[in-house]
Amino acid sequence: MSNENQSWSQIEDNKPSAKKDTIGNAGQQNKPVRRKVDFVKLSSAPSHHFRPLGMFKSFDKFFVTENGKVRSAVSGDSSIVDLMKQKHNLDPQKRFAINVIDRSDGKLKVLEGPASVFRGFKEYNEKTKRNPGGSKEGADFEIDVAKKMTQNGERTFYTSKEEKRTPLTDAEKEMVSKNIYDLDEVFKETPKDKVEAFLFGRPLQQQLSQPSIIDEGNAVDDNTIDTDLNF
Repeated sequence: MSNENQSWSQIEDNKPSAKKDTIGNAGQQNKPVRRKVDFVKLSSAPSHHFRPLGMFKSFDKFFVTENGKVRSAVSGDSSIVDLMKQKHNLDPQKRFAINVIDRSDGKLKVLEGPASVFRGFKEYNEKTKRNPGGSKEGADFEIDVAKKMTQNGERTFYTSKEEKRTPLTDAEKEMVSKNIYDLDEVFKETPKDKVEAFLFGRPLQQQLSQPSIIDEGNAVDDNTIDTDLNF
């Protein structure tokens, strides 16, 4: 799904859509160069500060871990979802991603995570009717990370909240125009005939035992499952 068609109401229930902004579809307006993606590592510190940019992208992603190795595949195709459920008892997880400026180092990165990571952005949109990633109307946000022991083991919880409205400076606008990531390219759907091989690293016809399921490979703690919000 292209992030051109997204609205902040999709983060949870039917809520007001964000206003459009000049940076609203930056990934499409400014053709990015292909390069290694710099992902946010939310597990690296208890608190993070970001300036979101443009609109988010939502997608379905399968995660498995086998012999300590994490694998993932992006696919919302109904035939693939049915196949993975029937053959491996594996369901995709709803994921969200957005370009951000990481205030810790000023670099442009991609923030990916479950709904709870993006809740503060959605609440800002509901409260102000502004796009939290807009060039003029956007804001800085703090995301706190807390690990807690539950009956199912250690889990990671995320809390995001607005800090202050921060229109982009001219220097930031220039950096964004030159370095914005095309989220449709970064999270492109895995080819249907390769999903199973991507996840299990074995021939498609080979029967496999079910590996344990984890939450994430790039942006959150690999050892936890975040079910803070249910979509």
